[in-house]
Amino acid sequence: MIMIQNTIQELLESEYLVVPEIQREYVWGRFKGITEQFIDSLRDKNTNVGFLYSYSFHNQKYIIDGQQRFTTLVLMLYYAAQTQNRDNDFRSLLKVDTPNLSFAYRVRSNTEQFLKDLFNSGLYKKEEIQRSKWYYDFYSSDISISSMIDFLDTLSKGHFNLPYEEILKISFWYYPVEETSLGEDLYITMNSRGRILDKAEKLKPLLFKKAKIGKEKDENWGKIWDDWEDFFYQRLENRDIENINVAMENFIRIVWELETCSEHNSLNPSEAILDLNLFMIQKYFNALRGIQDSTFSNEIDRLFGEKAKKDDSNKNDANFIILKSLLSGYVKFANQENTIRNIELKRIYETSYNKLHRRNYVKHIPILKFLKSYRDGSEHNYYKAILVEHNDSDCYFDEADKKMVKIMYESVQSNSCKISELEEFFWKTCSRTVSNHNIWEGNLTILIEWASIDGNFCFDELKKYSDSFDGLFMDYSGHEIDLLRRAWIVGMPEYAPVQVGSYYTFGWEWSDWRTFVTQNPSDFKSFMDSIQRLMESGFTQEEALSIYINNGKEKDYMEFAKDNFLMDFTKRSDTCDIYFEYNKKEWWICTSGGRRRHTGFLSVHHANILRAFGGNYENYNKDKMKPLNIGDWGAWYWSTSNENCIAVESQRLNLVIDIVYDASNKRCDLVLKSRKDEDVSKYASGYRKKDEGNGYYCEYSFDDFCPQNIVDKVLEKINEIESIEKL
Repeated sequence: MIMIQNTIQELLESEYLVVPEIQREYVWGRFKGITEQFIDSLRDKNTNVGFLYSYSFHNQKYIIDGQQRFTTLVLMLYYAAQTQNRDNDFRSLLKVDTPNLSFAYRVRSNTEQFLKDLFNSGLYKKEEIQRSKWYYDFYSSDISISSMIDFLDTLSKGHFNLPYEEILKISFWYYPVEETSLGEDLYITMNSRGRILDKAEKLKPLLFKKAKIGKEKDENWGKIWDDWEDFFYQRLENRDIENINVAMENFIRIVWELETCSEHNSLNPSEAILDLNLFMIQKYFNALRGIQDSTFSNEIDRLFGEKAKKDDSNKNDANFIILKSLLSGYVKFANQENTIRNIELKRIYETSYNKLHRRNYVKHIPILKFLKSYRDGSEHNYYKAILVEHNDSDCYFDEADKKMVKIMYESVQSNSCKISELEEFFWKTCSRTVSNHNIWEGNLTILIEWASIDGNFCFDELKKYSDSFDGLFMDYSGHEIDLLRRAWIVGMPEYAPVQVGSYYTFGWEWSDWRTFVTQNPSDFKSFMDSIQRLMESGFTQEEALSIYINNGKEKDYMEFAKDNFLMDFTKRSDTCDIYFEYNKKEWWICTSGGRRRHTGFLSVHHANILRAFGGNYENYNKDKMKPLNIGDWGAWYWSTSNENCIAVESQRLNLVIDIVYDASNKRCDLVLKSRKDEDVSKYASGYRKKDEGNGYYCEYSFDDFCPQNIVDKVLEKINEIESIEKL
């Protein structure tokens, strides 16, 4: 074993470092005293912070000691990169844009995904991170994630000023362990072939030994275990053979959690043997075999542990909630005929799927307790078991779940051996892979309320409002539904765009629309009713939305709704956002970029000045100017993330007049300058020379903003310039 002194930069450049699942959570970030002391120790240049041990596995280095310090340094490096304009360097060093980060955190799969999303976001303040669309509610209960956020927030609120380059130079005494003994201090064991002995293999002899003194002793468990491994081998397809071990470990861990109603982040053989026996595992393996040829077989493949595909609708099911529910159902119905069992499994699957995707999070322990109660109880009907679950803080299904389950239960009471039309409709509406949009995400509470007449649920009303709602949206929420955005400004009595961080949106992401609808359900129902009445009168939906807008009354944000002029400026962006510039006291419209990074804004006042010139959102550079029919003069707008103006330009004369309106002071500046830094004094009558450069400017104050007055002043100057040119 060779000791090497490596800087953090050298380690991240040359290695793929992994914090494995056997390591404890990252906790330093929770303790301000520890991190402050650690940072203080780094003030001296060329600091060495101690030892870092790792072992090699699959071309990766698994950290077995030093992870608290190393994780803290990586977070410090990330924070410094964001605040010192070194983000590109950090992304390259951490390999953020590749499938595998050079530093991965696998204590929990959620933690690893969180770090990837965090490094892609550029965020470091706690509130901004927790408001971001990639942040899940269950992250708040993850010790490592919470500690990471707390540490970054501490850095942002303190006086952390270590240069990015200095952090890179911090070093460790690094021990890369290629081979190890059986020492527990290195957390790893090798078998006689030199291969890593996986946890299922460690548990196997303990289970066999336990079987010799129990009632399982007469079974040929060696062959049965081989059959279990062969089951996964037959499903291996193009996966690495090591994935068989992963699948076995995940499956046995699932059985352990189902039987103990406890969460186990990894399969610990010395603990698992206290709760498990081979008969117990066999019971669930028979259930696993039972669903392998069903429509749910893809849940089995998740045991192999590969990263969920982008289009995997269950990719957030890190705890195998759906598979655990299906296994419990099969165990419950093991002796029932296939038809009855498959129908009940379908109900279990759809209910579990809906619960998982309604919040993208479920409480793990409550579902384990519920499933055990269901397996051990006398009630076979899954819906009925949900409805009789006690309502308390530890309850898995809430009132929203039970409201929908109750309606489905009532729809099958006369014949529970057949899927009802209402069940099919609910499942289709809940499913994000089937529905046109992703607004409901499994929570149909509002749709059910819309479908109630005098407090009684009506299936026909449900279908009516569901069809009406779906008709307003497409497969995407892009600029194709700008007309709907404008109509909803009119439809919501006290309209306010959805706030996303420091920006406001007219509804771009599905989550934005979910906010609109869930916070204003009655208003949205009235809005749909109005559109539907117009369509029943013979108008198309597009015509109905336009008529509805035209009948709208003046109100806040109405200027964005009355026609498409202002909202069209967002068409070159991947969003429909606006931003209130407090210093200028006016709204800026996002003209380029997207939700993650807005790269251009145009003020509403400047947009209206462009309108007075006859221009619109298409005049976004000098090659796309709006001609003014005076020489070759034209008007266009330019916009960056923090500046914007209207430019009136003659390429023939290399002259431009920048129009900058200051809403806070009700003042408009006209700045005359040459594109070639030439002297423009002969054109500058009535203008004052700028302190810097060759430009001249003129200020105009207005009691009331009138774009045409500004246009008249500019045209007056243009005509004056043209007259001078004719002399």
